[in-house]
Amino acid sequence: MNTNLSLKQKNIGIFSFLILVVFISGAIIFYSLDKAKEDTDITNVLGRQRMLSQAMGKAALGTAMAKSRKKTIEQEVDALDRYITQMRGTYTRDVIVPVKKVNLKISMDPEAENVPAVPFPATLTRMVNEKFGAGRDFSIDIISDNPVNPNKGLKTELDKEAFTYLKNAPADVFSKVYEENGKLFIGLYTADLASVEACASCHTSIKGKTFKVGDILGIRQYRLLFSDDVALGKSELQAGLGEYDTARKVFAATLTAVKNGGDLPMDLAMKETKPVPAITDEAARNKLNEIESKFKEFTGHVGDLLSSEVNSKPYRQAQQSILVSSNELRGLSDQLVNVFADLANKNQSAIRLTVIFSSLVTLVILIWVMSYLARSVIAPVTDLSRVLGEIAKGDFMQEKLPVVSSDEIGALAGTYNTMLNTMRQIVSQAEDIAQGNLDKQYELKGDLAHAFAKMIQELKEKQIADRKFKEIAEERRLQAEDLQKKVDHMLQVVNSAARGDLTRKVAVTGKDAIGQMGTGLIIFFKKLTESLGAILKASDTLSRSANEISSAVQDQASVSAQQSSSVSEISSTVEELSQSSSQVAGNANHVAEFSANALRESERGVETLETLKAKMDEITDDNHAGIKEIVDLGKKSNEIGKVME
Repeated sequence: MNTNLSLKQKNIGIFSFLILVVFISGAIIFYSLDKAKEDTDITNVLGRQRMLSQAMGKAALGTAMAKSRKKTIEQEVDALDRYITQMRGTYTRDVIVPVKKVNLKISMDPEAENVPAVPFPATLTRMVNEKFGAGRDFSIDIISDNPVNPNKGLKTELDKEAFTYLKNAPADVFSKVYEENGKLFIGLYTADLASVEACASCHTSIKGKTFKVGDILGIRQYRLLFSDDVALGKSELQAGLGEYDTARKVFAATLTAVKNGGDLPMDLAMKETKPVPAITDEAARNKLNEIESKFKEFTGHVGDLLSSEVNSKPYRQAQQSILVSSNELRGLSDQLVNVFADLANKNQSAIRLTVIFSSLVTLVILIWVMSYLARSVIAPVTDLSRVLGEIAKGDFMQEKLPVVSSDEIGALAGTYNTMLNTMRQIVSQAEDIAQGNLDKQYELKGDLAHAFAKMIQELKEKQIADRKFKEIAEERRLQAEDLQKKVDHMLQVVNSAARGDLTRKVAVTGKDAIGQMGTGLIIFFKKLTESLGAILKASDTLSRSANEISSAVQDQASVSAQQSSSVSEISSTVEELSQSSSQVAGNANHVAEFSANALRESERGVETLETLKAKMDEITDDNHAGIKEIVDLGKKSNEIGKVME
């Protein structure tokens, strides 16, 4: 695969190809399933032909049977009517005519007559029919619009309708089915004609109206039960060829569609159709031709049945032929189903092979896609995850990942390699920083480079500050040592002075506090020495004066004479002594003042020493603060190292 494509483009290409393969495989499978469904539909439809062949035979025979019952009743009534006509004619000719010749009474109710009498022909017919129909739902009567017997007139609308019809068509049989008392009856009417001359002349004499042979005298009414179940009876009477016609149309349309191709009816209502190609198999087409021929023969027999007289020989022959043809048509349809089933099985085998092949191709492609993804995506990501995990643990000694493509995975590997280089540079720079090497250059970029640059700048500034601090500390140390020496020297001089040794000289001078204090001590000791010298000198003078006084007193004791002359001298001497004492006292006060000043200077020296000690403590604190900052800097360096990790 092209390594210059992005991972997105590769994935789109792979999945597009996979979708195409799946689509093609799905299309093949759906086509195969559709073909299998088509074979199944055709097989089911051809199997339906077997049922239709029987349904057509049943419907045709059932319709014929339903119609034949009423027709049979009409035929039987017609035969009975002819019998009655013959019987009446014979009775009139052979009985009534001789009776009239012997003047025997003819009566409508012979049993009610007091003399022997014979019934009229119509009366005889009614009497016989009443005896025949007793206990049955069957009756026969003769009625008329102008009857000889007033009780035998037209009673119902059906009677009137039948009389009107037969008056115009006396040779026909009028029949009608009607419902009465929850049952279904059939009423049949025939014309009651004057069959012989005697019958016509009799009616002429009775009614006063001329009747000829063949004239209608009334109508004969035949009433019989058709069905106890009204619905069942009506279904028999309303039987038609609808079921047969539907089955015939579906059978013919199916046969045409399968043979020539076209719309195949999927339901008996022919509302749902399915286009199918023509069957090309030779065996199947031969069987279709046989079925077509037998179907034509079958429909011909049905036509013969429907057009023949009920119960006639052609009618019965057509019934038998329909049964035989229907069974033969079913057998041929079954054979066609078997032939097509073999074709469908072959198609199923081909479909299975196609599905297996497409599934294998899809499986191979899926394996290739999985292998490619595992090799090109999953493996690099796994390697990257592994090395990143090691880096996260602080191990930067990892190998670089190979960059074998320019897609996102390759870019990710390149980015990782760049990051690894950067991390290594960070570690190296952190180590250099830890070692104090701040001048080495690295190729870091972005915020990290800015942060390192800022940190290095701060460290450099810290180094400069540390150097200055060290210099200041050294300077302060030297100053402290010098100060300590000066203070120690002055303390030694002061201590020697305290012990009475004023020979030691203060060698500390300068403009600073210690120098000024040294200068003050020099002046103090100088003045102190001068004062002490003056005191000593005054003391010597006082001692000499005292000695002189003592000598004078002694001389006074020995020389009284000289006392008077010497009083003034003594007084003068005493005054001098007094002045010397005053001077000694003044010098003593001056010494005391200088001592106080020296004490104050000493106190100032002590304060200065305490101030110096405080300064030295501050210098020490600064040293400690500097050391702490250096330690903090080391900690920050460690923290930076941890961040780098």
